[in-house]
Amino acid sequence: MRKILFITFLFASLFMNAQDKPIAEMNFTEATVNSLKFSVDSAEELKDINWDDIKEIFSENKPEDLILLEFEVNYPKNKKEAKKSYKFTSKGKSKDINNTISMAKKILKKLAKI
Repeated sequence: MRKILFITFLFASLFMNAQDKPIAEMNFTEATVNSLKFSVDSAEELKDINWDDIKEIFSENKPEDLILLEFEVNYPKNKKEAKKSYKFTSKGKSKDINNTISMAKKILKKLAKI
């Protein structure tokens, strides 16, 4: 009987200690997005970009954070026309997201004409 009570007490004390909070906790209160990359197979796919979503992605950043918008067009190698792939980056601060987006739009328009 003593052994049964001792084992029961031992297991009860172990289970009570197992219910304690963990020693280490991680709390994420803020996140920063520094870059966004678009990689497509044709320049026509870049016309479907929703620029308001891009503003929303960077909305949580601090105003002085540097952001990068990268655009990459990789034409398939099996096409008869050998178009070259290209890549460009538009960068600026989070507070100037409208200027960064307008610069990217201008470059995309010029590249679509080529």
